[in-house]
Amino acid sequence: MDQEQDNKNASNEFQYGWCYTDHKDGKQIGGWRSDRVVHNPDYKDLMSSILEKKYGLPMPKEDEVFYGTDENLLFLNSHGIVVRVGLNQKIEDCVNPAIIQPLHWTKDEETGITVSIYPGIHIYHQVSDEDKVNGMSLGSAMRAFGNMALDDHNQNKGFIPVMITDQADEKMLEVMLDPSWRESRLNNDERCVSDGSTLTKVIESLSSKAKLDSNWPKSDSEEMQFEFNIDLYRQAFEYHGPLRRAFAAAFDEGNDVRDRDRAKRLAWEMAKNFHDQGYQIWGKAMPNGSALQGKKNDLVSMMKKQLGFKVSSKPEVTEQKRQLLQTRKLESPWKTKK
Repeated sequence: MDQEQDNKNASNEFQYGWCYTDHKDGKQIGGWRSDRVVHNPDYKDLMSSILEKKYGLPMPKEDEVFYGTDENLLFLNSHGIVVRVGLNQKIEDCVNPAIIQPLHWTKDEETGITVSIYPGIHIYHQVSDEDKVNGMSLGSAMRAFGNMALDDHNQNKGFIPVMITDQADEKMLEVMLDPSWRESRLNNDERCVSDGSTLTKVIESLSSKAKLDSNWPKSDSEEMQFEFNIDLYRQAFEYHGPLRRAFAAAFDEGNDVRDRDRAKRLAWEMAKNFHDQGYQIWGKAMPNGSALQGKKNDLVSMMKKQLGFKVSSKPEVTEQKRQLLQTRKLESPWKTKK
């Protein structure tokens, strides 16, 4: 099979769609909406270089580009991925565990255009109150990690599943779904990010320094500190961690990859698996009744001693079996018409 046929078949794996959510029909153009970038003749070669040659995506049709407030958006229905293209992206300023983070991005220094790839997550109206993490507001969490929150209304909120460890239960954590220049930094903390690896380090640094301070509004009083579980925000970032690492291996220019084409194919296959079947996380976890079982064994040993039976001094070792801990998904909620 020749190269042209290979490219055609690869393109057929990707399917763009329209954004039907948030009361939009996917085709608003002009006015206060973002400038045309994807189909701007001035950027034709650049778009082909990044979208087609680097990421292996087909060029979208004119009516498959959604003109958002700040960027042109491409909704990849087949993989649960959103591609953002624009001149006003501030990825460094929006590095924050309470804001959705990209899987990968490419910035053209000459034009200032950034193409970023984001995971599809649950949107606000899809999640019931009983399934949400009962904690502080999204705006408060964003401020705790060092960002302003001027655009945190419901239509800009999304949700990522996290595990509540003390309840062994999965809940939905609120994050900023649509970051923009409005979520600028509250301070001049170091957020130099160039790739997925440095992004992970900065997220961890921000998490370790998060705290209640003078930036918090009066309504968020000190008694809410116990509801601010920083680990949940670490979980939310790591939820797409396997994908982020796969995209870094495939698309980071500095990586010494023996077979880059294979790495690219595997990265997109992983995204497809995330979306279609879910990506399973397996591990060892103590069963819910383990503590109670331990107390029961201690009581049995004591009774045996009292009755004169010989009791082994070696502690009983309970083998922990691997079990399914979580199934992670890429969502495509924009496909459903309201």
